[in-house]
Amino acid sequence: MRLRYIFIFLILILVSVVLKAQQIKSFFRQPHYFFRGTNFFFQDVDNPDDKKTAKEFMLTFSDEWNKNKFTPDQKSQMIETCNKMLKKKMKPIPHFRNYLSAIISFNNTNQTDSSFNAWEASLDKLIARPTSLQYIDYLDISNKLFSNNFLYKSATTAWKSSSNDYTFEYDTIPRIIFLRSTLFAMQTGIVP
Repeated sequence: MRLRYIFIFLILILVSVVLKAQQIKSFFRQPHYFFRGTNFFFQDVDNPDDKKTAKEFMLTFSDEWNKNKFTPDQKSQMIETCNKMLKKKMKPIPHFRNYLSAIISFNNTNQTDSSFNAWEASLDKLIARPTSLQYIDYLDISNKLFSNNFLYKSATTAWKSSSNDYTFEYDTIPRIIFLRSTLFAMQTGIVP
């Protein structure tokens, strides 16, 4: 009887190792399965700090996803972009978290669908580049813009727009075109 328990225990360990070794190669196109896939994908981080960050982020993303804040077209584009990111071997932290965070922030700006499509088109061009550094930088800029209208923010200075009336274009580099806005500088910290 004891040998049987040892055998079952070894099988369970083997199955968990095999499941851990299996990495997601693509996300399903159905939104329900996509969410499950991202949840699994974010659990598969090795760094303990990233595990905590991933868990906290997935709670936020789950809340936004389940409130149906994203249109079916937005969900479809998100899935397509995430699959492109997987092909480029981008990681849950920082790549996917920054991308999905930017979309959450974008949704809170009440931008038009055409603005979302233009932003996603500029992301597609950046994903195709050999490295992901510009992609990460653009997501960081986008997230600051969407969440607080910041164009630039450092430890001492921030440039902020008075409105979120802007569009996106791509001509060798991504561009944000402000239609009606006032740009102003702010001090964000104490200069030593």
